[in-house]
Amino acid sequence: MARLQIDTKGKTETFFTRNVRLITFLICVTVILSPFVITYIQDVIEENRMEKRPSMTVEELIFVAERGKDLRQRDLAKFEGYCTRTEMQGMKYAMYRIPILHERNIVLSISIDASMDYAFYVTLIDMDTRAEIDLLKEAYRLEDFLSISQN
Repeated sequence: MARLQIDTKGKTETFFTRNVRLITFLICVTVILSPFVITYIQDVIEENRMEKRPSMTVEELIFVAERGKDLRQRDLAKFEGYCTRTEMQGMKYAMYRIPILHERNIVLSISIDASMDYAFYVTLIDMDTRAEIDLLKEAYRLEDFLSISQN
């Protein structure tokens, strides 16, 4: 019986033609691991970004209170704090918890509709006394709230 041989006369063999299985395997591994690598890279970027942000001062808090519903995510992204992005019932939310440089433990809590970049919840909370002020409705009381919190 004569064996069939592949005609290789005049054809050059390259790395790719010799290692088709290896290349296919490496592509499959890359496709499978890419979501994990992307998530890891996003986490590292977020950690590095959070380390370099300054805390919000009382003057900047007054600016935020004056902005009210015109507040945007880019206004808050520059401050130290905690941000969670989530989706509920088809709406994407960004929820911020930003500590304020103050004598007391005061935190600004903000919820923004991420798709429309619209603030619908802006509350200042004194974490020691649990006193709250809604800055969308009662921004005019901010100075009184801060002076009461100092005592």
